Amino acid sequence: MAWELRLFMPISQETYAAALAASRPVCDDSSDEDYEWPGTALGAPTSDDMPLVPPFWHPHCLDLFLGPDPLLTKAAGTAKGVEVRSDIYFHFFNDAIGAKLRDVDPITGEGGRLEVKLRSDLKKRGAERWEKKRFPSESSNDFDGASAAIKSITGLDQEVFHQVWLKKRRSQEIVRGMVVEQTDLEVAVRIKGGEWQPLEQKYRTLCFEGQPGTVYAGLGQRLGIGKEWEPFNLDGFFAPLRARCPPTVVPHMLGGYPKFVEELLAALESNTSP
Repeated sequence: MAWELRLFMPISQETYAAALAASRPVCDDSSDEDYEWPGTALGAPTSDDMPLVPPFWHPHCLDLFLGPDPLLTKAAGTAKGVEVRSDIYFHFFNDAIGAKLRDVDPITGEGGRLEVKLRSDLKKRGAERWEKKRFPSESSNDFDGASAAIKSITGLDQEVFHQVWLKKRRSQEIVRGMVVEQTDLEVAVRIKGGEWQPLEQKYRTLCFEGQPGTVYAGLGQRLGIGKEWEPFNLDGFFAPLRARCPPTVVPHMLGGYPKFVEELLAALESNTSP
């Protein structure tokens, strides 16, 4: 698989609702090296325009397509629609192992196909490479079935305690040879096999897929921190945003879905611990 650079962020209820109704402009697959994403010229947020309440982030910098309507890839001349999907992730206390039930029923959470990804490489600036494994559609969706599947692949004997159900609205576009994805997430959690608990907080994930240098340049250009950014540049950009996140909310972070699941459960646990 190609390299992925993925960013997660919290968004407000208002932003999530607006994204459902908004239209998205055509994204120009320009050959110009200085191609700018819509809103990039506005730059990073400042203390003057940073709200004291959600959405915690500067919408012009962190909404790639400005809405969920189908995109048009200019170079290919083909429209791409929004993918609506529900996946249930298993928590294995290891952000290098991603295990989920793909395409579960969006109402009941039943069914789905077990899919496992193993991270094969991780770069200093956050680009990850994953190896995907799939299982027959009749694979069990309970804790024991997922744990047995993980053990059969990795040899790791880890008990699964929690699950995270993500209802996704995802769009993709190809920009200068790089696959760019934006996905809005509704979240529910199930702790130790209990009842599903929906969360009020919504999230968005942006993903740049391609060669490491390409995806780093894509994110850096989008955030206005330059193509050769280092982790401290990203930390500085997100510091004022993270500072305004409640302790139960996952702040802006780089990483794959397994890391997001781990950070989400840790944030929720910190709020319930005595």
